Amino acid sequence: MKKSFSTFYYAYGILGAILYSLPVVLFIATVRFADQWMLYIGNFLLLMMVFFSVIQYNRIFGGNASLSAMIMAGLKTALISIIISCLILVILYFANKDKSLLQAPGEMINGKKNGLWSVLFLDATIVNVFATAFASLMAAISSKRNQKPVQDNIHHA
Repeated sequence: MKKSFSTFYYAYGILGAILYSLPVVLFIATVRFADQWMLYIGNFLLLMMVFFSVIQYNRIFGGNASLSAMIMAGLKTALISIIISCLILVILYFANKDKSLLQAPGEMINGKKNGLWSVLFLDATIVNVFATAFASLMAAISSKRNQKPVQDNIHHA
């Protein structure tokens, strides 16, 4: 009988979304263009949560989880986190529609790009997709045990 890991994915996914959203909420409170570094803190926190979730997933299997299973666990956790983060952003958007980036370059203010919200949604999706994919790959590779020792195939004459 296969064990279902959906609770594992959702627990880490929700926690990752919350950790990502905390700096985003602080950024929305200030909305200064110069404070965009706060978004990277959120990306880093989500990256670390995915990294930790992959290591925990491997521990569940006693350190013997397959590489592909660990990568998929990280990607599933990341996908759940990103979806929940975007839902949180939609809620924040409707609560703060009138906010725009302060001290932003002219091409980022309103118009088709609407500086603040396009930056936030691009950060929540594209940056997090690449960061979490990197984290799940690195965590899977670094926590995988070397199961086959290297054989010395050189014959000495």
